[in-house]
Amino acid sequence: MRNLNKAGKNQSELLEYVENPDLNNCVIFVDEDFYSKSKIFHQISKISTSVNVSPPYTNKIKEWVVYILKLKGYRIDQNDLKKIIEIYGDSIGSVINEIEKLNLINNGSKDLKLNDYYFENKSSREFFLWNIIDYLGYKNIKEVLVIYESLINHGYSNTQILIKLFNFFEMLCIYKRSLSVDSSNFNKIIMNRLNTYNKKFTDKELENILIELRNIDLKIKSTSINHKLLFQLFFSNICKGVYV
Repeated sequence: MRNLNKAGKNQSELLEYVENPDLNNCVIFVDEDFYSKSKIFHQISKISTSVNVSPPYTNKIKEWVVYILKLKGYRIDQNDLKKIIEIYGDSIGSVINEIEKLNLINNGSKDLKLNDYYFENKSSREFFLWNIIDYLGYKNIKEVLVIYESLINHGYSNTQILIKLFNFFEMLCIYKRSLSVDSSNFNKIIMNRLNTYNKKFTDKELENILIELRNIDLKIKSTSINHKLLFQLFFSNICKGVYV
């Protein structure tokens, strides 16, 4: 719940609830300023758990990133880490997200190599929606992540990508049941490789993927979660076989 000051007359009811909460529910109150002078904010803070998630000072980002890398057991050249922080250092989350992508590119190795800014260089090339479908069909995470970055950089919206993904996996579901499929939404390359894609996915896996796509659609429409992170995690889970 955001903007507690706008609760108006309901502030007293909120305070009563916090004092006697339903243990089956978890309510999160968000204030953009952790040091807010709001009276209701301070009252709730006193009787609940408060967490300051404000971005750290710029000179502290590397310190936190190094700490997280140690927790994960990752090793990276200090010069490479410096380059990543220079480009993605707007937040710790952005830096760690790029490092996780490096981990995927390096086939899960804990020794991370920057590979001459693989994402920065190759994602400048223009790809098309069928390209990401093709590499997802082969479960090639390295190419999928690069093409996704390219699609976003070249003006495709996450909604466009979501619809195409849903159409593809729905079609693959139908194909797996030996039913006729509508080929009008995809080119000959995708249609000719359907049998190859089919062998890489189980029935249950396809069902779970379609459910997850619906969940992503809901999150995009109703939350402020970083959309790119949602898709990157989704792609990673497909290629790792998480939905099997």
